[in-house]
Amino acid sequence: MNGDATLPISSPTYLHTQNIIQTFHSVDTTLSVCYKRKRCPTGGRTGALFSNDKEKNMGRAEKRQLILNSAIELFVAKGMEHTKITDISKKSDIGKSTFYEYFKNKADLVCQWMDGTMAGLQLSDEILATLPDQSSKIDLLIQQNCNPELTSPEIMTMFVEFWRLAINEKHPQALEMMKGIYNDYSDLLCKWLEEGVASGEFVNHNTKQVAACLIGGIDGLWLQYFVFGENYCLYENVQTFVTTLLNGLKPDIP
Repeated sequence: MNGDATLPISSPTYLHTQNIIQTFHSVDTTLSVCYKRKRCPTGGRTGALFSNDKEKNMGRAEKRQLILNSAIELFVAKGMEHTKITDISKKSDIGKSTFYEYFKNKADLVCQWMDGTMAGLQLSDEILATLPDQSSKIDLLIQQNCNPELTSPEIMTMFVEFWRLAINEKHPQALEMMKGIYNDYSDLLCKWLEEGVASGEFVNHNTKQVAACLIGGIDGLWLQYFVFGENYCLYENVQTFVTTLLNGLKPDIP
């Protein structure tokens, strides 16, 4: 992505994405200050996690996020395959058994992250109600999933690890999630395309095939971004692709 690709700060995509990115970038800057181990009188460290009442009362959601953030940081640094659960426990300053209170294994951690991420990318009914037509809905959905903010090292690493689990390792949990994600996007795109045909916005066409082309095209553009990196104009190329495809579905106006 070139550095000049930005979204207008008043756009629905920008405003919605900031809420998502704020969650993704909550790597334990604050937590690292709060959850340091208590020092022994001799200057060493005890095995205790807690140093004050606030730490003792750390809730399950906070602890889960701390583990997740620590894992992401390690995955970015050396990859999921070379990260052990003991590494995550050590970085999180928790016992290894605590990890298993929240995640079955590393793959489950990645899948839970992906599940939360996809939930955060959903467009609200309030935002959709402000859009004038089906083309705008489709365009906004695609923008949402190719926003420049989603190319941070943390998010990119987790996407790649999820795809690796699903595609390379055929991990059952990840593979079923990936199929579900594709089906959900296909169903939503088909719904909007069909509504566009009914309203006369689009000519009659095979909505399932067009939805598959949209999803496949976006995947291909993301793959090129992985290959070429920051110099690849992902956002602009996505906009050109989607606009060209949707314009081809619109009836000729004399």
